[in-house]
Amino acid sequence: MYLITISELLGTNGEQIAKQVAKILNYTFYGEEELLKAAGEMGFLPDVQKLDEKSPALLERFFSEKPKVYLDRLQSVIFEVAKRGNAVFFGKGSQLLLNSFGCALHVLVTGSTEKRIERVMQGKGVEREIAGKMIERSDHDKKGFFRFAFNEDWLSPHL
Repeated sequence: MYLITISELLGTNGEQIAKQVAKILNYTFYGEEELLKAAGEMGFLPDVQKLDEKSPALLERFFSEKPKVYLDRLQSVIFEVAKRGNAVFFGKGSQLLLNSFGCALHVLVTGSTEKRIERVMQGKGVEREIAGKMIERSDHDKKGFFRFAFNEDWLSPHL
């Protein structure tokens, strides 16, 4: 069994790359849609849908166990589908969740800020300033999510 996790910076086409890798290798692809389907099969769909790749609001983090429950359910789904065999996972913290699997390769797709802005402008049909703000927001949200969920820096080369 071999697993590949691919994560991205917004504007780097990481999901397209992940799908292409899965197709070339004849591996199962697990992106958001596929993980939600698996969560539904496991009875976890409502909880996993509520977990986004950003840190929960301050009050929710301190006064509710729900974000941790949602994260536990997502972890269960990822572990369960990983047991099925050769697969490519895109995002959702899979590089950390599957970090201890000796049969996993972890890839972070990066790019220069300029190229990222150009791709977001083309893909979303927005102006340069909006594309730059979207990238900043995405990077900020992912950083917050990884700090909350795993107490890790999401851009760490050790992941």
